[in-house]
Amino acid sequence: MTMKRMITKKTMMALLAVVLLAAFLMPNLILAGPDIKIVINGQEISFPDQKPYIDSANRTMVPVRAPMEAIGCTVEWDADKQQAIISKQDTVAVFTIGSKTYTVNGVEKTMDTKAVIAGNRTAFPIRFAAEAMGATVGWDAATYTVMINTEPTPTGIIIATPEQVAAIKEPWDEQWWATNYRIGPSVTRSFDAMTQEEKDIAWGLLETGIIKPGQTFIASKDTTCVIFTGVYVVRGYLTIESGKTYLGSVSGAYEDGEYVRVIFNSDEFVGETPNAVPVHEQRP
Repeated sequence: MTMKRMITKKTMMALLAVVLLAAFLMPNLILAGPDIKIVINGQEISFPDQKPYIDSANRTMVPVRAPMEAIGCTVEWDADKQQAIISKQDTVAVFTIGSKTYTVNGVEKTMDTKAVIAGNRTAFPIRFAAEAMGATVGWDAATYTVMINTEPTPTGIIIATPEQVAAIKEPWDEQWWATNYRIGPSVTRSFDAMTQEEKDIAWGLLETGIIKPGQTFIASKDTTCVIFTGVYVVRGYLTIESGKTYLGSVSGAYEDGEYVRVIFNSDEFVGETPNAVPVHEQRP
């Protein structure tokens, strides 16, 4: 074996050792990816240094201090125990670096990933801390937005941000509307064709009890429309009690001043056409 080949082999072995050591020491490597946004009660949170990111295990990791302080929490750091202590009124949650286990008022709970230090900030999926403090949390995959809500209206309605409105409208594109107008030209109204009166009628669907206690629905009067059957629709994100979020539509007819046949259907379906059914549906 020549000296050059020996050096090359040694170099490759050294590089391999470095890669393996890095993988061992940093199991949650920060990967380049899309910008993650955190929106609390409709307001986007800014981060002074370390930004939220998606790690190598495809977990959305969020530096917790800024968003938790934004919902009225106190965040403290115990350097000796490597713990972030988050408190609000009578609730105290403790998260330990390198552990999936955390406590809420002394009761142990488990995350699906470990808390880490990234950019000198404690980071982990924010849902666990926010829900411990009574907030509801949703995820908008289209815009990479974590949506945290602490003050839902009595009906659970949250007004969508402009970015959310665009994402909600996107699946119903020009081709989709062209088909609707072709089938029912006299009754179809796309998002941009709705009058204020028609928007108000559609919005009234949300006051029928379709959104259950403990649920939230992110929408806007700009996401209202009328499809070819003459049915009024409000498009939006429904977050149910389990924390699962569905993009879909609240729809119903408005007859003699009353709402009838009101239903929420998710955009996502299961099964083969024509027998496919929504992944999630509910009625008042």
